[in-house]
Amino acid sequence: MDSIIIATTVVKLPIYNQVIVDPTALEEEKKEGSVLIACIPSNSSITQIYMSGVLDPQDISSCLSIALDSCWKLNKEIELIIQSKNVKMIEH
Repeated sequence: MDSIIIATTVVKLPIYNQVIVDPTALEEEKKEGSVLIACIPSNSSITQIYMSGVLDPQDISSCLSIALDSCWKLNKEIELIIQSKNVKMIEH
């Protein structure tokens, strides 16, 4: 598969100490802090990390881990979609 960049944002909300992946605009407004990570899963590289707000080191680590895991999961789904489209193209 060609290299694609996948990005995910994770925000920490003060309410109930929640962490949300790919928040809505309203959730972004209510955040304590956020972490955005962009990666190229095909070669296991991270192309960008952006943090904003106030997060303690444990929250930063947790948000980075969740965001990276989300990127890998999203990449697997994208690969499955591309593979299924390639099979359909071959059949026709």
